[in-house]
Amino acid sequence: MAHSGGENIAPGLIQRLTSGVRFIVTGANDAWFGPQQPVAAVAPQAKGRGWDYPFGVNLNFKPKVQEGVTFQELRNLADGCDIVRSVIETRKDQIAALRWGIAPRDEKTKPDETCAKIEAVFRVPDGENDWGTWTRMILEDMFVIDAATVYPRLSIGGEPLAFEVMDGATIKRLLNPDGRTPLAPDPAYQQILKGVPAVDYSADELIYRPRNRRSHRSYGLSHVEQILTTINVILRKDLSALSYYTQGTVPDGFLEAPPDWNPDQVALFQKYFDDLMAGNLAARRGAYVLPGKMKYVPAKDEILKDEMYEWLARIVCYVFSVPPTTFVKQVNRATAQTAQESAEDEGLSPLKLWLKSFIDFLIVKYFRRPDLEFRWADTTSTDPLVQAKIDAIYLTARVKTPNEVRMTLGLDPLEGGDDIASPSPNPGEEKPAEDTSEPSAHDDGSAKLLKKKDLSGDYVIPRDYPVLTASQQGLEGVFTDFLGEQAKDVSAQASALYETTPPESSSALNAVVEAAAILEALSWVSWDKIPKLIEPLLIGPTVEGGQLGLANIHIDNTGMFSRVNETAAAYAKSRAAELIGKKWVGGELVDNPDARWAITQTTRDAIRDTIEDAFRNKISAQNLAAKLEGLYAFSPARAALIARTEVVNASVRGNMIAWRESGVVVGKRSLLAEEPCQVCRDNAAAGVLPLDTPFPSGDDAPVYHPRCECSIEPITDAAQLTAH
Repeated sequence: MAHSGGENIAPGLIQRLTSGVRFIVTGANDAWFGPQQPVAAVAPQAKGRGWDYPFGVNLNFKPKVQEGVTFQELRNLADGCDIVRSVIETRKDQIAALRWGIAPRDEKTKPDETCAKIEAVFRVPDGENDWGTWTRMILEDMFVIDAATVYPRLSIGGEPLAFEVMDGATIKRLLNPDGRTPLAPDPAYQQILKGVPAVDYSADELIYRPRNRRSHRSYGLSHVEQILTTINVILRKDLSALSYYTQGTVPDGFLEAPPDWNPDQVALFQKYFDDLMAGNLAARRGAYVLPGKMKYVPAKDEILKDEMYEWLARIVCYVFSVPPTTFVKQVNRATAQTAQESAEDEGLSPLKLWLKSFIDFLIVKYFRRPDLEFRWADTTSTDPLVQAKIDAIYLTARVKTPNEVRMTLGLDPLEGGDDIASPSPNPGEEKPAEDTSEPSAHDDGSAKLLKKKDLSGDYVIPRDYPVLTASQQGLEGVFTDFLGEQAKDVSAQASALYETTPPESSSALNAVVEAAAILEALSWVSWDKIPKLIEPLLIGPTVEGGQLGLANIHIDNTGMFSRVNETAAAYAKSRAAELIGKKWVGGELVDNPDARWAITQTTRDAIRDTIEDAFRNKISAQNLAAKLEGLYAFSPARAALIARTEVVNASVRGNMIAWRESGVVVGKRSLLAEEPCQVCRDNAAAGVLPLDTPFPSGDDAPVYHPRCECSIEPITDAAQLTAH
């Protein structure tokens, strides 16, 4: 286009300017094969809707009918499957047997009268059933239909009189337009009776408590619903087994008649034999003479419980976190113990947490006491003897007070039982008299020193104190069971792999490669259980060693004892992880490449050497399994050695912790035992070293090796230090 006095404007420029303005105003962009503008929303009023619920869902009379499986079907499956019913009842028994109480959330606050009042209410929650029966009803609906429901019956003044359990299968959840539970006073739930809506309840009038809610469903997902297919398979296998002992469709076997019999003779004998056996169970157990050359051919396999059945039972037990030991073969004591601990961690703990949060909700909403909580009693060990030993160790080591132990046993506190007991003096040694003199000017008040005596005479590491003896016995039991379990499991795996992957030759290189491959393919029983089992057993000797270390340099101070105990407990936690080649990082167990004397590596080395030898000598898989199971690495003797070494080592670490904390010990001297090895001689020959300087072996204190009997002596005189 021409303009007077101007220049022509290119059409493309105008088009680009127009597109730019359109993009700024509308966001449109006509790019080649571009994303295009989104389709305009047609339901802006649906903003904030929780999920895409079915249209008219509130009009449906039957609860859960639109979610594929009904409540009644779930209950039929739970009642019809023996395994499922067994594990449900087991879990209910375990929860109902636990001790509990109502206490302030602040552990420093003592329980008041309201705690006792609330606890009395929950002893008979519905005014009819005790706590155990009431809890079993709640758990039944949680496990089977995940619809635990409670109707709070209140007084005229709004005080709770009873919490009555209702059948959750009769409750239909209503939705507001956002797909969420309507707030009071609008109806939130309907009770369906005789197929019709009978009663409306607001959210304040009914407590509907699914455990496993999902964002795209109105109802929870129960344990039973998670294993629908498994339960159906079990039911069909059970029916097949039942038919084996009833009439069934296939006879138990066939009798092959002599070849010269005609059909009439066969039919006649069949009728005769049927008449002889019909309805006569005693006769069936007897012996009968049959015509010559008649042969019996069995038609049914006698094996009714196979590996598939065990696998199905394991799935059911896994979902409920119940140990499958009752339903499987070849279960030893160690396996049962490990499974029991796993059930405690993975099964009971979440259930206890869910039930606690439920009761806490009732306490806050109906008793209006958010400062109180439902609290489970401590259940550290289900074995009373093991728990008694652990409690004794804690008391002797001054980790717990007598009243803390009594509380876990459900006993009333004793007067003066909240005080940490003073450490016991060494056997045969009188407790040193207390020094009442004023602290020196340089004393920061953190320690009270008694009159120091010359540290004449050698300090011998004790090995027969009650705490050390009990800890060693406990550790030996743990490792004996664990290594015994490993022996059976590892030998079975390794021999199977060995048999299926024979070496191409018996060369040394090939044997090493094949053994390494099998070792890498082994599936180990979880070693991560070990730290939890042995940590409490290592705390005792470490704390005891710290107390003896302070007593040896004549220090008696409560504050210092407390600090030593805390450091000793931290060492026990660290060492328990180090024993399996791990360390704690941010609350997680991770690999520790610098682990000292890790039992895992020693065990793996022994297994690898045995497999290499098997390849070189071409022994059978059966012989390899026997060799592996008989290894010293899995033996009770090794378990005893580990226990003794770790207990003595923990006691010496306690000595070192105490001497560092005291501030008066500046050096150390290694003391030889009878018939010392060269490593021990070299350490003793080093003389008096600074407290934190390692000996020639690289250790800062005994034990320098398994079975080491050496001791260590504290030095308070810097003039005695050997020049280095």
